[in-house]
Amino acid sequence: WILKNTLLTKNMEVLVYGEWPNQTQNIKPFFTASYHENEKEDIYIRNYRQKLKFCFVGSLSKGKRPQLALRLIHRLQQYNVDVEFNIYGNGKLRPKLDQWINQHQAENWVKLHGNQPKAVIKKALKYSHFMILPSQSEGWPKAVAEAMFWGCIPIVPRISCVPWMLAEGQRGILMHPHDIKKDINQLQSLIQQPEKLEQISKSAAEWSQQYTLDRFEKEITYLI
Repeated sequence: WILKNTLLTKNMEVLVYGEWPNQTQNIKPFFTASYHENEKEDIYIRNYRQKLKFCFVGSLSKGKRPQLALRLIHRLQQYNVDVEFNIYGNGKLRPKLDQWINQHQAENWVKLHGNQPKAVIKKALKYSHFMILPSQSEGWPKAVAEAMFWGCIPIVPRISCVPWMLAEGQRGILMHPHDIKKDINQLQSLIQQPEKLEQISKSAAEWSQQYTLDRFEKEITYLI
């Protein structure tokens, strides 16, 4: 409220991730980026009628809620959806995730990969069908934008500028972290519509590939 008050901040401009309604003139929508223009490639066309590959990219911490992601994918598996879940990242919750995997004998469909270099993450995003990140909060969620860049459909709660990034569900899936049944119903419905998933994947890539490091550098220059 203070930052968008033009009387209190008449000599200030504020960069804000994403576009928000009813903003004053001193609020400037902005973004960040991970890839250069020359890194763009043709998007891998996924088959949504075969085994579905999910991934998680982030710290294994309370704020990122990897256990919630694991429970959601497990529930899908219990509904006879053929799934694979690859988890990239490290953190305090890793022992609990290891314990859960052992208890549920889930080694054949869940893999903990730990921290991995950029090239490994890039490959995972290029070939996964979905990236799930049930974060409690984000700024500009780079992991989400990176997944979208490669046509990997993000599954993320309605936090920060995520609804704008996902165009209210046209470029990804907005999840309900406090209602797993609703998320399961939503995913099961979409899995029965592979053509719609193909369109979501395409829309996600087209949107995210606008926001490259080359454009980021130009926009910073304009601001200065």
